[in-house]
Amino acid sequence: MELNIQPLGDVVIIERDSADDATAWGLILPPQAQEIPDSGIVRAVGDGKRAPHTCQHCGKKSHEATYPMELRPGDKVLYSKYANLPFKYNGKEYITMHEADIIGVVEDAP
Repeated sequence: MELNIQPLGDVVIIERDSADDATAWGLILPPQAQEIPDSGIVRAVGDGKRAPHTCQHCGKKSHEATYPMELRPGDKVLYSKYANLPFKYNGKEYITMHEADIIGVVEDAP
């Protein structure tokens, strides 16, 4: 199922990794006891952060510059557990956050 939402600004939509439902010893954990994952897959990104910009030609600060996003859909990322807003769309759970709240991109080991 495709996610047809376009985030605004520097907002990122992430599909959270699934929580472990069992301990290393094989004990099954109820949903309330499962740890909230702090990683996931980027599903959509905005155009970038907008900030006031001083024009080199006229010197005015009225112009806005858009700083491009460093993340791309499909990136696996680590993020702060408490800097996100969860929502449901088409029966799936996603979270949104600003790009600055993402700790880093997980790169696969060779």
